[in-house]
Amino acid sequence: MSPSGSDVKDMVKLFGESAILEPLPYDMQLVTRNGLLPMERKKVPSDFLASVSDGRLSQQIMDMRAVSPFYVVLLHGEFVYKSDGTLVTGNKHDKSRWTRKAIRNLKRTIQYVEGAFIEEASTDQELVEVVTTLQEYFDSNHHFSMRTRPSMESDWFVPRWDERILHFYQGIPGVSIVRSRSLFKVCPKPLDLYQMTLDDFQRIDGFGPKLSRGVYNFLRTGGTNDRP
Repeated sequence: MSPSGSDVKDMVKLFGESAILEPLPYDMQLVTRNGLLPMERKKVPSDFLASVSDGRLSQQIMDMRAVSPFYVVLLHGEFVYKSDGTLVTGNKHDKSRWTRKAIRNLKRTIQYVEGAFIEEASTDQELVEVVTTLQEYFDSNHHFSMRTRPSMESDWFVPRWDERILHFYQGIPGVSIVRSRSLFKVCPKPLDLYQMTLDDFQRIDGFGPKLSRGVYNFLRTGGTNDRP
């Protein structure tokens, strides 16, 4: 394990001598028999959501993607929700607009569109267990035996990265094919959407006040109305 950044003390405390200090653009990586496994740990909910909003997570995913075809976002802690489904942030003055549905959609975006695997650990002990079992999993050749099998023959083409993003954007309520292209010019990566303000959306071609507010709310609540 090679931890880096602000999590160095935490990782050394949790993993002891197995943690080797090394400068990395993400939190840590495992050196396994099947290659490197880069990981970025995010404490939830505050650090996770802040890193989405300010673009840190998007850049870290790009850095991990450049190293390995497998990369992990490790969510550390628990999401707690109120009876109405809104997220508890830990700050009594913060009126969170994030909902359970929106958090699920955000996780899906990270996995299915950005290509990162998500692992979750509620406690420090569980985090150690998750990382340890990941090491064991990627050290085992058994799990990667399918790489040696004959590839499947298919007439289907593999969509390009930009085509995947455009298709994803068209799944947002109110975003047509034409609007998805306009949105892609401003947000070439799906996580870029979460950095956008309401005014930013209204500056995009084809996005009026109503659609902009609908998209903005959809990203944070999972719905398109004005209510949290």
